[in-house]
Amino acid sequence: LLIIAMWVSAPNVTPAFLNTALLFVLPLGIGAYIFNKTKADWSIFGIGALTFIASQVFHIPFNKYVLDPLIKTSGLEMLPNTLDLLLLGVILGLSAGLFEELARYFIYRKWLINNKGWRTGVMFGAGHGGVEALILGVIVLLGFFQMLSLQGATPDTLPSSIASEQVELAIMQINQFWSSPWWMHLLGTVERLSAITLHIAMALLVQRSIIRKKIVWLGAAILLHTIIDTLAVYASVSFSPLITEILLFGLALIAFWIIIKFRRTERESQINESPHSSVAPVKLRKLEKISAEDNLSSMLEESKYD
Repeated sequence: LLIIAMWVSAPNVTPAFLNTALLFVLPLGIGAYIFNKTKADWSIFGIGALTFIASQVFHIPFNKYVLDPLIKTSGLEMLPNTLDLLLLGVILGLSAGLFEELARYFIYRKWLINNKGWRTGVMFGAGHGGVEALILGVIVLLGFFQMLSLQGATPDTLPSSIASEQVELAIMQINQFWSSPWWMHLLGTVERLSAITLHIAMALLVQRSIIRKKIVWLGAAILLHTIIDTLAVYASVSFSPLITEILLFGLALIAFWIIIKFRRTERESQINESPHSSVAPVKLRKLEKISAEDNLSSMLEESKYD
């Protein structure tokens, strides 16, 4: 009712505000849902969140001081529908995949080695993707307040801190923000829902590399992460935001299938390992057939002394 009242009274402001609010509510809501359904420890959510932050401590400087200069010297440009853009997406995606999935792998080996259940992997992935949504929520919130303060601004009323050559661009961005359809603002929430689902699936892939002791599962997580980020980079430049989010949502559906598949696999494994899952066959001793020639009377006579 409150949202409806806000929408009626301020139809232009409410969608942008709702998207900002959902970026905070969504990750915590998903964590609460997982806890309610699986009773997974909330501390695993926190460990997943710290894992993402730790990965960015190394990932961001690497991109800034190593990858960005390399991209500039190679002459790659972010032009839509080009091979350069696709290659750029692969480079950035591989960078993110290596740092984030290796961070997950390291944390599993060091602190979660005894927590190999499906619910642990799901909660860990939810924390990893959830804190990313929360950080993004803070950025979007600051941007929302900035746009709110500049709503209806003209070149004469813009802050003096904006350079004169940027005034026209700033006015265009402000008008575009407030004239966007309501569903355009909510695409940010849909994107985070897809991203958290994908993070959970990748966390389960990394977890399986620990359980099965096969590095190929870690490679699968890095590959999936690279594909996701490559698609996001390429689509965001070449296609509309709506098409981009539809493509990412399609990948999220595949990730959701992986999550459910791993859950079923764990249940089947538990059933097979249960001591009551099967009954060992009982071998009966072969009864010797009494021959008609046996002296039954003598046998009965001897048995009475037993």
